[in-house]
Amino acid sequence: MRGKKEQLLIPGIAALLLFLILYFILKQNDNSPLSKAVAWFADKLEGFASVTPSTAIKCPAGYKFFNDKSGASFCCAGKVNPYTHTCEAPAPGGLCAFQPNLQDPRGAGLPIVPLCSAKAEKMDETAAANFCPRGLPNYASKGKCCASSTGVDGEDCSPLDLARKDGYCVVQSPKAGEQSCTAMKMLEMGTCPSGTTRASYMLGNKERSRYGPSTDGLQIPICFSMEGVCIPDDVIQKVQASGIYKDKKVDNWKYSCSGYKKLFVSKQLPGTMDLTYV
Repeated sequence: MRGKKEQLLIPGIAALLLFLILYFILKQNDNSPLSKAVAWFADKLEGFASVTPSTAIKCPAGYKFFNDKSGASFCCAGKVNPYTHTCEAPAPGGLCAFQPNLQDPRGAGLPIVPLCSAKAEKMDETAAANFCPRGLPNYASKGKCCASSTGVDGEDCSPLDLARKDGYCVVQSPKAGEQSCTAMKMLEMGTCPSGTTRASYMLGNKERSRYGPSTDGLQIPICFSMEGVCIPDDVIQKVQASGIYKDKKVDNWKYSCSGYKKLFVSKQLPGTMDLTYV
């Protein structure tokens, strides 16, 4: 009796070992003939179905996935009614589809619903233009800008970029050692007047005592020459949203580039210009 059980057990152990060996080879993810052959063999076996990861359907940022009554897949930029299987975002807009040429189901005469992939791509392009510095032009939906292309799902930078500090930046709340996309983007702003040289300036205690902690760690571009220093007008307007230089008027401040041009290019008299820094 014991001999029969052993005879039945040995093939089972052998099959398990074979499974583990084939699974290990598959996980190596190389392109050798052996791996290719094993991958083909595994594809034919029902038990290996879990080895190949499934690709999840993803919506653009801020959209929710749902299926309508007919089973068509959409993403909604608003509330999805679970009883009627409809998107309650105002029409037109606020809806994208996973199939091409689908009519907007929210009413007669509405346009064809855009593809979610095209919608996500357009949103990433807009975010890249708003947040990403020139050296890191590819936006990932996790709120990063990457040196090279993002991962397949567009969520994060590639492992190669993430492995080096200068390969990516973070749009909001970077951790220690990470680059701030906002700071990098700031340093690219503005055009310096002719005859001046561009540099970066770190705001310090003088600015903090006047405008508070929003100045901490902030670098801005400045333009300087033997005659004076100025801050590009659009940089001043940008930081004024955070309360910095909020008491200064771009047009008549000595340290704006508009003021610099009046004093040192057009040779206008100071008149009523604001000549103080902070």
